[in-house]
Amino acid sequence: MYSAKVPEIHEIVFVKLSDNNLGDNYVNLVEYDDLEGLVLCTEITKWKSNLKSLVKRDEVFPVVVIGNANGGLDLSYSKIRNNNRDLLKECYESQKKLYNIISDICEELKVSDDFKQYVMTNNFDPNIYIESINQECNLPLQNYNNILQNPSKLFERNNNKDNQDNFNNIANDFCNLIMSKIIIKPYYTEKDFKLTVFDNNSLTILKQILHDVKNIKLDFNFDIMCKSSPIYQIKIIDADLDKIKENYDIIFSQINNIINNYKTNNINVNCEIIDNLTIIKQKEIYYH
Repeated sequence: MYSAKVPEIHEIVFVKLSDNNLGDNYVNLVEYDDLEGLVLCTEITKWKSNLKSLVKRDEVFPVVVIGNANGGLDLSYSKIRNNNRDLLKECYESQKKLYNIISDICEELKVSDDFKQYVMTNNFDPNIYIESINQECNLPLQNYNNILQNPSKLFERNNNKDNQDNFNNIANDFCNLIMSKIIIKPYYTEKDFKLTVFDNNSLTILKQILHDVKNIKLDFNFDIMCKSSPIYQIKIIDADLDKIKENYDIIFSQINNIINNYKTNNINVNCEIIDNLTIIKQKEIYYH
């Protein structure tokens, strides 16, 4: 998957058990063309010295490169904390998905080997080291989502000055084909607020305020409902979380404008935001 042929010391790599007959702790590095390495028996756990008692056959799992001598890689299982393994596996899966997507598009467009190599080289770099595991794990996850939503990021490092027009045409076809295969399920969000009216005609006024709010003319959709008076809730669905936050600000600004009209007539009306934005469903991005 990567341009480098051998990983660096302290780099985290993903492996699976080897099929050779040399021993139970030999593994193949799945990102490096199944390069072989050995997880030292002293680098497994305090209580176990055999990987087969910890991982399943064909299971992909992370280890750390701790040595590279005499043409062989020495690896450590124990240097990765258990609470980081799921994060690392998620990181690996996102890299694998992106790699498969790029391979699929290259095959469908029948691009040249040079073009495919360019895309792969510029978009796959392990760069996950044991010293800064949390920060670096997030990069592939973010990269995967960003590229699916904006495939042009695949070509940001274009240094190809020769035959630029042809390169741009292929890149455009590449991006368009990816976008045609993407399904985005948006965020589902909600925000609660307290709306109170102190007046002899409070019920009538409250109904009118809610009617006015529902009929606000905005360039996005929202729903408003009563949870349990005086608690109300606004819901917004969108794929852009920053835009969602801006839209909530717009709505509550409009609500305050409506309320201020009543206050000028000496009617005691108050609106108080109770909770921060709550995400009911996270955004999901699918490639099909």
